Amino acid sequence: MKKISIAASVLVLTLAFNLAPSIVSAQSEKAEQVNQVPVSSDYERAKVTKIFREDLADNSSQEVEIKILTGPDTGKIFPMHHEFFKIQKSQKLEIGNEIVVSHSTDENGKPNYIFLEKYRLVGLFWSVMIFFAIGLIIGKRKTIGALIGLIITILILVYGIIPAVIAGADPLFVTMIASVIITLALYISHGIHTRTHISVASMLLSILVAIIAVYLFTYLSHLTGAATEDVYFLQSGPLKNLDLKNLLMSGMILGALGVLDDVVTAQAAAVEELHRANNEFSWKQLYIRGMSIGREHIASLINTLFLAYAGAAFAGIIMAISSGVVPVWLALNNEQLIEEIIRTIVGSTALICAVPIATLIAARTFGKK
Repeated sequence: MKKISIAASVLVLTLAFNLAPSIVSAQSEKAEQVNQVPVSSDYERAKVTKIFREDLADNSSQEVEIKILTGPDTGKIFPMHHEFFKIQKSQKLEIGNEIVVSHSTDENGKPNYIFLEKYRLVGLFWSVMIFFAIGLIIGKRKTIGALIGLIITILILVYGIIPAVIAGADPLFVTMIASVIITLALYISHGIHTRTHISVASMLLSILVAIIAVYLFTYLSHLTGAATEDVYFLQSGPLKNLDLKNLLMSGMILGALGVLDDVVTAQAAAVEELHRANNEFSWKQLYIRGMSIGREHIASLINTLFLAYAGAAFAGIIMAISSGVVPVWLALNNEQLIEEIIRTIVGSTALICAVPIATLIAARTFGKK
């Protein structure tokens, strides 16, 4: 019953957070219209049935035949021109490929289909199913709680944070609220135990450290949040008043949450196991031994965190350093590159501070009174 009540509480909080934009920020009429725009029927799925011609020079192109799989023209065959600059093998269309096309009509009412991208949702579905299967086989019941927690986090992101930001709420403030709710979801992943109470308390304090760090480091680095093309596209429509710097900082806090979960739960579990091994340990002895374990954890996770962020921005990093047009120091001064470094530093700072926080709370809880 306790697990059910906690799950219900988290879901209620999630729903409440989804309605938060109306409380924390007045929704503009334009933002409401954006949220209510129905999915366009001009986008359909199609299948490549024949390739008439290929030109794989610098300005590569293909002339193909497609069969429409959805919409009013389902089952009909149409020719389509596919062009892409310096087409690579992975971008070239092959017979049997399912693709997404945009539908339009010319002045004579004749339908015309334009290639947008390959259809990937089926592959995504099977990738997720394989991931779930591996998790259930190896992690068993623990994985079920973790997957439920993951689903709740996704729901908070998709139905809480993103709609609130679109509605005009400050992304940093919204992310702070979301961080608290995601932290409470630890009860779903790990159950209702003393160590989970420790993890929740430690994570909330560590999130506070992350917020302080993100303010400090972005200020010192003069980051604007406008380093990538994506933000310009965001501001080209109804989100033109979006605070890009706060959006950047909110992303850094979200990025730190995942590693904080790992650290605080691991430290709480380690200290509890030390206590079970010798219940005569005082809280100071537990703290010293727990910190010895935690320092090893810090050393590995900082490297992991850097590689994760570097991998996500790998193409941008290569482009910044390999241009050869400017000196190396100027390439390293690139804001997009600095963003990834600061993102790593923010996460690592929160991680380092989370270890003594979680260890101290756990040691005080389990140590001999």
